Amino acid sequence: MKEAILSVRSGQMGYLRAAKTYGVPKGTLEKHVKNRDKTAEEILKMRSGRKPVLPPELENMLVKYCLQMDERFFGLRVSDMKRMAFELAIRNGLQHPFNPNKGSAGKKWFRLFLKRHPNLSLRTPQGVSAARIKSFNPKNVAVFFDIYERELEKVKFNGHRIYNVDETGLTVVQYKHQKVVSMREKKQISNLTSAE
Repeated sequence: MKEAILSVRSGQMGYLRAAKTYGVPKGTLEKHVKNRDKTAEEILKMRSGRKPVLPPELENMLVKYCLQMDERFFGLRVSDMKRMAFELAIRNGLQHPFNPNKGSAGKKWFRLFLKRHPNLSLRTPQGVSAARIKSFNPKNVAVFFDIYERELEKVKFNGHRIYNVDETGLTVVQYKHQKVVSMREKKQISNLTSAE
């Protein structure tokens, strides 16, 4: 785009030829060339398109809150995020294109929100009970393995007589989870359930 603007401003090419040569839209090129107040570099640094409804500070707060809730096993669903965006726009007196009857932002807002924050993605969580979350900590795991080692010494089994049996395939938490917003690289996404 920079070369196209400079070639038209210097008179080397016309709008149509520069647009074809550099592969840029002719209308966009005309708009930028006519903006004589700014240099080509300044024009390229400008953000084009419509501004987001929420300013960057509010969006960053929303991202931070979303990640905090995910760490506490209460991941936010798409509907939660859209409703919170609507509430933030209303409470801060911002102009917004959201539907007041639905009381939430639209699908397009959410899609562009994820695009502006590439570290977030939609993930399907795994149900985990509150008892398991409280009990699974380094102290309790160490106690378990201390007892396990003592019991192994009593029976003196060889390694080929020890089997790993877990509840894979058995559903103990009867709840289908909706996708939640979480960190893109996070390995395991968990969601708190009432009981096992």
